[in-house]
Amino acid sequence: MPIKTRSQYLAGECTYNEYYSQFVTESLIKYVVKCIGSEKIINSTDEHFNDIPLQYWDRLIGFNYTNGGAFKEANNQTQLRYTLSDNVCLTKHAARIYKERNKQS
Repeated sequence: MPIKTRSQYLAGECTYNEYYSQFVTESLIKYVVKCIGSEKIINSTDEHFNDIPLQYWDRLIGFNYTNGGAFKEANNQTQLRYTLSDNVCLTKHAARIYKERNKQS
């Protein structure tokens, strides 16, 4: 499946979920759950996890658990670089995937 680029995302040619899902790995999901906590993620009532203080998400910068090659390609980078906002979007999306998988029926 071809990589969805940031340009496509910004042009509305793919959704937020389609764009960020391609970079989230199982390792990232595990890392986010370990650092933020399963209970905090599951019990969050805000669709954007804004009821978990931003400082928790900001602390996750510098991880190496994403699909970095795809991220470089999608962002037309020669060297892998994440911004703080990239980091927050990626880690919150990993939390979202975890929460969806662990929904109480």
